[in-house]
Amino acid sequence: MPLWLLASHRLRGSLDWRTEGRIGEATILFDWCVFLPALYAASLWRTLPRRAVLLRTLGLCCAGLWVAGLLVPDTAEHLLARLGPLRYVGVAAALLVEGALFVATLRLIFSGRADAPSLERLGAPPFLARLMLLEARFWRWLWSHMRGG
Repeated sequence: MPLWLLASHRLRGSLDWRTEGRIGEATILFDWCVFLPALYAASLWRTLPRRAVLLRTLGLCCAGLWVAGLLVPDTAEHLLARLGPLRYVGVAAALLVEGALFVATLRLIFSGRADAPSLERLGAPPFLARLMLLEARFWRWLWSHMRGG
């Protein structure tokens, strides 16, 4: 991704945005909202649950709109001006989904029946899943000592 960002930045500096603005904007939008999320989804489709891949791909598409908005000069925004409201819809959808996943993860962790593989099925990376379980054990221990147990 850093190399892609560098290439997009170079494209931004090399284009005459007054005459080739629509082509540059379409190129940047395609790269950041279609190509990179599709490449990400294709690389993880078989290793992660499909729901996790789809949610992360949707998040990358929304982030791609944001990056494209930073890269394309304001005077050359034609498609981005029309796609602007989608940014807010995407962010709201991502927040709702992430909030629901957060609540489900907390319920699973603090139920005492959680293990690292169950958290990985929700989409957490293995190292992060172990850290989450360690933190949950700490908070359960602290809560039991605060109650006098």
